Amino acid sequence: MTHVALYREWRPQRFADMIGQEHVSRTLLNALALQRINHAYLFCGPRGTGKTSTARILAKAVNCLEQQGGEPCDTCASCRAISGGQSLDVLEIDAASNRGIDEIRELREKVRFAPVQGGYRVYIIDEVHMLTSEAFNALLKTLEEPPPHVIFILATTEAHKVPATILSRCQRFDFRRISPEEVDQRLLAVADSMGVKVTEEARGKIVKASEGSLRDALGLLDQCVALAGESIELAEIDLVLGTVAEEFLEEMTGAMVEGDITRLLIMIDKVINEGKEARKLMHDLTDYLRDLLVVSLGETDRMLVGRTRDKLSAQSQRWGTGRLIETVRYLTSMESEMRWALQPRWLLETALIRVAEGGKGSAGVDSKQMEEMAARIAELERRISGMGKVPAETAVKRDRPPVKRDRQEEPLERGGEVREGAAGRKKADYSVSPSDQDAGPGAVSGIELEQVRERWPGFLEAIRKRQVMVHALAREAEPVEMERGVLTLAFKNECRWHCQRLEEDAAKRSLVEEVLGQALGGAVSIRCLVVDELPAREPKAKGGPAVAEDRAGTGEDPLVQAAVELFGSDRVKIKE
Repeated sequence: MTHVALYREWRPQRFADMIGQEHVSRTLLNALALQRINHAYLFCGPRGTGKTSTARILAKAVNCLEQQGGEPCDTCASCRAISGGQSLDVLEIDAASNRGIDEIRELREKVRFAPVQGGYRVYIIDEVHMLTSEAFNALLKTLEEPPPHVIFILATTEAHKVPATILSRCQRFDFRRISPEEVDQRLLAVADSMGVKVTEEARGKIVKASEGSLRDALGLLDQCVALAGESIELAEIDLVLGTVAEEFLEEMTGAMVEGDITRLLIMIDKVINEGKEARKLMHDLTDYLRDLLVVSLGETDRMLVGRTRDKLSAQSQRWGTGRLIETVRYLTSMESEMRWALQPRWLLETALIRVAEGGKGSAGVDSKQMEEMAARIAELERRISGMGKVPAETAVKRDRPPVKRDRQEEPLERGGEVREGAAGRKKADYSVSPSDQDAGPGAVSGIELEQVRERWPGFLEAIRKRQVMVHALAREAEPVEMERGVLTLAFKNECRWHCQRLEEDAAKRSLVEEVLGQALGGAVSIRCLVVDELPAREPKAKGGPAVAEDRAGTGEDPLVQAAVELFGSDRVKIKE
């Protein structure tokens, strides 16, 4: 007689046989007892949790000739036909291979036919998220108002890919992962029925590998029975799954915490030569360290699937909670990178060496953290060398929130005072109050405002070569105050947005300060103001440094002039 897979042989046939989905079975039983049967259902959840099996049970229940409180009798002709896959009233469709609009149009034509034997025609569409957008649209109207004798049951592992228009027309049931205890109990019951002895450690390894899928757990058990016969131990499970033994993981983590790189590399070479995959070894090792972390945190044994606290407590104390957290996080990221690596073994070796190097010494500092700190120190040294001698504790404030005012309010946003002139026109006082001076001891000194103004076009050109966007913001500004290493830049009201961007964006502001600091020989901090009018510049002296002309007086189109300043005169051509 042909062998039937265990997960098919032990497929639940009644709602009472379902495991781990009481919220689903209870709701459906009550609906059947009250005759509140919906026309469309959506069963979603992880693989192997009973979605398709529940759909078949529901199909049997609605067509059962001798239904008992919502449960199918499993003995009538209709129930036997559905259980054997021979019923013409229950049609199962695989949406992965029938995902086009033509298949859905054919389905719409079939739903008009009356059931042959039972009271309903039930359409079970598995992996419904694989349907195309056109197919979903074709199904939409039929799903919303099907004939009274039709029930749709949609099943999927990825409910987020199902359109909202479909979701809103279905009663949704979310299937949960089956708990480790329930999977272990079903494995024990199945093994006892076959006369097979499975050790507790072996069952725990199967439960962990199944990840809450009872179908996967029964499939692994079936494979192990074919390998080992009537007695299954942990070694057979490792052979089937391709995992390494617990003793090997314990020895390897011991070499890592001791910093014994030579022994660690020998162990990696041994396990790879035995045919184990590098990524699988990384996964098993990370899983083992995760359990060490659980033990170090004092959590219950319920979180240690397949392992016990007694075997892990001593080693967890050697690692320490902090280092375990960093190691698990680091190895998890490296496992993800190994998926795309051409030589995953090399990535495995370098990752474990880095962890082992962190174990040398009593501190147990992670080498990755050391590299990050070294990079930060190097960056600080580079900035200091470019800016002059700057103390470690600078007084330049970076996190000042920008002050925003309406155009009707004061035109000067910081330290500015507006007073009436002789002709009644408002003038801006660009002085900065002493309390607002926050430059540190490393700031430039002896630089006058006029010197900054004369060299301002050169500053803008240097900024343009570094970053065009920052140049576009800074060229709308006018230096109006230079005191104690703080340069105040004023923007007109119509350029308020430029002022705000330069003030709020730390990277753009730092670029301007860096260019100014390199040219002036010290640390420079900038402030940004919004004013009604910019001060008129003095005409440039003969033979003196070039000063940017006021675009309003050149007679040239402001857009053209802005384009020249932004991209350079060699890249701008004017066409009539």
